Amino acid sequence: PARCSSSGGRGGGEMQLAVGTNSEQVRLFDLADMGCRLLLGHADIVLALDASAGGGLIASASKDATVRLWDPATAECVGRCVGHMDAVGAVGFGGKTGGRLAAGAADGAPLPATLLSASKDKTLKKWDLSPLLAGGGGGKTKKKGATAASGEEAPTLSCLATVLAHSKEVNALAVAPNDRLAITGSQDRSLKVWTLAADGSAAIR
Repeated sequence: PARCSSSGGRGGGEMQLAVGTNSEQVRLFDLADMGCRLLLGHADIVLALDASAGGGLIASASKDATVRLWDPATAECVGRCVGHMDAVGAVGFGGKTGGRLAAGAADGAPLPATLLSASKDKTLKKWDLSPLLAGGGGGKTKKKGATAASGEEAPTLSCLATVLAHSKEVNALAVAPNDRLAITGSQDRSLKVWTLAADGSAAIR
């Protein structure tokens, strides 16, 4: 599960809880009244969730080999990470921010600077979140007014870096609050610590 804010983490919003339940849907519960909304878009079981430090984004990783980003205020998909070759078993935001979001009702919430994902394909990937910046950050974005409910897909985000992280499936991942280090765990029975580029570039070492 992942906790998030219905007002993009700006204060005054009710807290919410995102839960994966062995299905392709993510359930988003309002902790005030336990009302539930569904985050729809994945084509296979959701394996991992994380929420950004400011509460403005939820990331979900799935057996469909994608990561999706969600606006918890509107329950809409605002970005897709496509590039893994097999199930994505772990996803994590860093603690630092890199601007402000332009994602529906979460407009103005902090945009996380780092998003990593890890997969059964043995790789660790870093993703470009700049298309979600307020004012536009380039990249392929959906038309104004387009929503997941309208049938138009959210923008596909670019992969900034890929490393072959382990010799078997990677199914655990955490990013340090300062975005300088990440740790991965694998079915090869090892943990690895990775250095993320201090200047915000794509390097993973």
